[in-house]
Amino acid sequence: MSSSETKVQVSSADPFAEVSLVDAHYRVRASGLGTIEQSLPPGLYVARARSGDVTQQQTLRITAGATEEHVRFGEVGLLRSSAPEEIASQQAAVAQYLPAGRQDDGWVLLGLRGGGRGSGETSLASAPLPPESLQGFALCTLDGEVVHDLGALPATVTPSGHQAVVAVAPPGWYALAIPVDQGRRALFPLRVQPQWSPSVFIEMRPDEAAWRPNLDTMQVSYDPAEWGIYRNPQRLRAIEEARRALARGRGAQTPEVMGILYEQGFEDPMLGLLAIALLLAGGEASSAFTEVLENTGELLGHDHPDLVIARAVARRDRLAPGLQRHRGDRGALVAPPLLRANWDRLLGLKERQGELLDPAGPLFAPARNALRAEVWMLWWQAPPTSMAFATPAAKGPQQQRRVKRAAGSAEALLAELFSKWKGRLSDPRAVRSWYNDHWMSLSAVERSVVRAYMQLTELDEPGRTLPKGYASRLAKVADVPLPVLKETLERLSKRLDNPSS
Repeated sequence: MSSSETKVQVSSADPFAEVSLVDAHYRVRASGLGTIEQSLPPGLYVARARSGDVTQQQTLRITAGATEEHVRFGEVGLLRSSAPEEIASQQAAVAQYLPAGRQDDGWVLLGLRGGGRGSGETSLASAPLPPESLQGFALCTLDGEVVHDLGALPATVTPSGHQAVVAVAPPGWYALAIPVDQGRRALFPLRVQPQWSPSVFIEMRPDEAAWRPNLDTMQVSYDPAEWGIYRNPQRLRAIEEARRALARGRGAQTPEVMGILYEQGFEDPMLGLLAIALLLAGGEASSAFTEVLENTGELLGHDHPDLVIARAVARRDRLAPGLQRHRGDRGALVAPPLLRANWDRLLGLKERQGELLDPAGPLFAPARNALRAEVWMLWWQAPPTSMAFATPAAKGPQQQRRVKRAAGSAEALLAELFSKWKGRLSDPRAVRSWYNDHWMSLSAVERSVVRAYMQLTELDEPGRTLPKGYASRLAKVADVPLPVLKETLERLSKRLDNPSS
């Protein structure tokens, strides 16, 4: 910085506004998000702040001898355009597929767009993918039965550059099937409602000769303008900040980010779910907690699994005094939660562990086939012949006895299993040999548990006794809930009782 230059700072109360500073000839001197700082010679300049469709500007004259100048903008403008014709055009893709007289139906919009290798790029300049990239995507029931083959539906290119399809569906819970690799598909839960229908945007990244979905950067919205989040830089950036915080397991966020999530939750309830998850991750009581829980429940339904779990944790940890009880708090969950963080919290609710063991319930398959994901709750779609669903459904006293057996000591079950293995299978290499001979007949969760057992045995060499807390470590490495681990250990123990198994 020379003696003839002045340090200029341009800032906005909106941390995601695009601010710029240009001279009288409108050559860009600097630009950025929220705040820029530049050293400039004397002259006439224009400072601008843009958010969505709204731009504000101020004139700045720098005189010789000045050392510092500051230009501050307040709230730039609304996050969405108020032009009815623009919103109507944004909804045209869905409207053309809704049959006349079916106003009670909802829809699911899926948008795919090409991106870099894990870049998380949200630039609108990304080129749309060809229609065949939608092959393998499907709208299913929660147990994986196909309702709509999305690859067979007519596609359109949205203003955000996504190759998009729309599937009309009656209100209820569904799963979006996402092809991942080697013919396998991951399932993601979605709730369809006439007013708040979901849109899912997935970035596809190049992988050799194919395109693979980047599940970590997936965006989910309940904005009725379908791709409305991509028209609002503030909201999109706030969602991205929330997503990254949840991926890191952190709850602390700036007041500006939380303010956007709170205020815009009325236009997109997904923002309310993200705000709640961040408050839970923060672990501190907040006056906003009760309000955002109630408001989001009024929009999505108080029995939404993410809200039921959040209320249970908030009561247990005393984060929201005087929290009301709602439908769903005492009954079984109607579906898995959308957010992986809430699934992990569910596993800590002892009163709901029995639901993980009910073969007829919606949590049975996710508990045994969970996919390791940072933000969203995803699980592998089990093939029809999979042993993962071999356990017969049980009801009434029989189910209660089964839950009670599985609620036994996991440490005791592990000790029993280890005693059966330590004679002929105490060597990890022998366990691996047994696994290689039998893995085809094992369920997905049995495979995960045996692989985790081998991994920990090779690392710790526990010898003739198991270290304290080994069962919890095993459940964590296998990525299965502790009740499911207990159930699986029982089955493995029975298999070892039969030498021909």
